Amino acid sequence: MTNTKVLARPHTITVGKEGVTDAIIDEMKRQIKKHHVIRVQLNAAVAGGKQKVVMKKMLAEKLHAKVLHAVGFVVILEKR
Repeated sequence: MTNTKVLARPHTITVGKEGVTDAIIDEMKRQIKKHHVIRVQLNAAVAGGKQKVVMKKMLAEKLHAKVLHAVGFVVILEKR
């Protein structure tokens, strides 16, 4: 499934100052099911420091996805 075209413009979900809520998780599940690959932009205030590494792993586990790419506050996840 992974190809250059998919990675060029994955569907983006932004995690705001409220953090990762149940509603955000539900939306991510719907979008990863539909698009197979999603890009998650984390809020720097919520995911600062080492917290962003933990948050990226937690998202991958909750969404049954694997991390394709992670840089800074952005993570690209692919449906397993």
